[in-house]
Amino acid sequence: MIENTSSYLNKNVLYEKKHRYMMILKEINVLYNQADSEVENNKIPPFKAKQIKDMYNQTLIGLIEEGLEYQYIKDNSNSANDIISITIDGINYRCKNTDIKELLNDRYQDVMGIEYRGPNLKKNVPDENDYKIPDIPKNNPNIDIQSFIPPKVYISPDNDFTKEKKTSIFSILKQVITTIILFAIIGGIILFIWGDNGRRTTIKNGWDNLVNQFENTQNSKSIENNIEESSIENIEDITE
Repeated sequence: MIENTSSYLNKNVLYEKKHRYMMILKEINVLYNQADSEVENNKIPPFKAKQIKDMYNQTLIGLIEEGLEYQYIKDNSNSANDIISITIDGINYRCKNTDIKELLNDRYQDVMGIEYRGPNLKKNVPDENDYKIPDIPKNNPNIDIQSFIPPKVYISPDNDFTKEKKTSIFSILKQVITTIILFAIIGGIILFIWGDNGRRTTIKNGWDNLVNQFENTQNSKSIENNIEESSIENIEDITE
């Protein structure tokens, strides 16, 4: 018996998504070290290294979204110095917690699995000279290191576009009717502006008729309500 093709292929996948991120991160790390050296030697401007650091940080977030364990290095004396760290094959990759917060914004807790513990961030122009990857502090008594395994968050259930969603016939009709009305209004406006006087008069008369019908409908409803209210009052008087 031949197995389902998709399940057969899945069994032979050598690299998961997190492994791809790992390979990308290793290459970006090499690129960053080269750019860092070039900035120090005035071969390239700092913002070029900053661009590479941003890619580096985004790749770290990708690994965390895939549920990879990370270390939170807390500086109890200054939360602006907090660091997010991941070690892969003996190599440590890290970035500032504030950088992660700026990139994730409201998604921080969903992705990281913890509440944001850093300083309040001000909305300002990014510092293009802020290209340095933070060093791990040594011999600092104010440092506290904790490990976390984040939830594997990539696509939320509400926004999972890989699954087919059922479409109601009523929603389709509503969209069709709305589209027809919209095109009719646009066509009427075009004809009214660029059409001849006869067409303008026809459109204006048609619009006036619609308005009058609407007003008559509202008036009839108002009369019916008044009749119902008076009938109820008469019934109440009789019962009393």
